[in-house]
Amino acid sequence: MFGTGIYRRGNQPGTLTAEWLDDRMVAAGTKAGTGFAKNGPANGFVGDYDITYVSGEQHVDLKLTIRAEGPNFRLAWYKNDTLIDQGIAFQSGDILILSYQSI
Repeated sequence: MFGTGIYRRGNQPGTLTAEWLDDRMVAAGTKAGTGFAKNGPANGFVGDYDITYVSGEQHVDLKLTIRAEGPNFRLAWYKNDTLIDQGIAFQSGDILILSYQSI
C-alpha cells in the first residue's frame, strides 16, 4: 500500500490535522480520509504524536514520528510499537506534504 497526504498545524499547540489518500481508496472510489494528531510539539512539525485517522466509518489510532532530514522530513507510523508505514515529506508554506508506503 502507498499513499499521499498533508498535515497542517491545528488550532491548539501540539496538534495537527491530516488529509490522506491511499491506493486502496482510489481503487474503491473512496474520498480522502482525515486525521487529528495530538501531544506533539508546540511549534513546527518535528516530534512525536498520537494520531487518529478516519476513513468513512473506520478509524485507527497510531503513533506518528516526524524527524527533520536537512530541509525535508522522514515520517514513521507505529501500531502497538511496531513500524507499519514510513514516508517522506517537504514543507510548503504552513503545510507538510507527504508520501508513504506500508512496510
